[in-house]
Amino acid sequence: MFRFRSSRDTADTSYLESLSDLLVGFLFIFIILLMAFALALAQAKQRTDLIEKDLTNAGELRAEMLTQIQQALKRHGIIIEIDTRNGIARLPESLLFDSGSASFRPGAEQKLQVLASELSTILPCYASGVSRPRTCPAESRTILDAMFVEGHTDSTGIYANNFDLSANRAKAAFFALTNDANLLNRLHNDSGTGQPLMSLSAYGQTRPVAPNNTEDGRRRNRRIDLRFVVGTPRVEDVEHARETGKLPL
Repeated sequence: MFRFRSSRDTADTSYLESLSDLLVGFLFIFIILLMAFALALAQAKQRTDLIEKDLTNAGELRAEMLTQIQQALKRHGIIIEIDTRNGIARLPESLLFDSGSASFRPGAEQKLQVLASELSTILPCYASGVSRPRTCPAESRTILDAMFVEGHTDSTGIYANNFDLSANRAKAAFFALTNDANLLNRLHNDSGTGQPLMSLSAYGQTRPVAPNNTEDGRRRNRRIDLRFVVGTPRVEDVEHARETGKLPL
């Protein structure tokens, strides 16, 4: 026996089919969006990994550079400390100044001239602005954003005077390095705007490297630091370096 479908049954069926098609369409769009999001996330992760590897590599190159500086000065009988983790070459007070003074000790300026000469040989391998020497290590490249000549003191004396003392020492060391080494003045970072590499800063007693409650600690805190800052890599530069084989991955 045949049963005829009413117009209402037909309308309900059409409505359900349309709703089903709509839901399938929404699901399809959701899947596409999810795939696009996953692809974007994967690409972002890849860029982050590239930058992280570039920074790690730059940190290793900076450590090698600091070791070069230390060994070069040692050949001249000048002993300095290096902090490869933070990118610092540390010049003790006894190398340059008497306690409480910003005037150079006898022979200090000659030692800074030796330092300037060695920096003029080594830093062009890691900065821009001058021709790259043939003596540069094969793996070296432009990594430096800045080099700060930093003045530091111990906690004795008047607080404001410690800032003045550290600033005057930093200025004295900075100008002694740059006055007789024009090449250092021409070095700049890789920002694209020719920003000078070298500058100076002063911290007084606020950044000790040892406790100030012993004479040995205070002696260590009275110092000039050369702080080498690694530049933040740009994604496009890192990707180009990887594609051209200039970035070890």
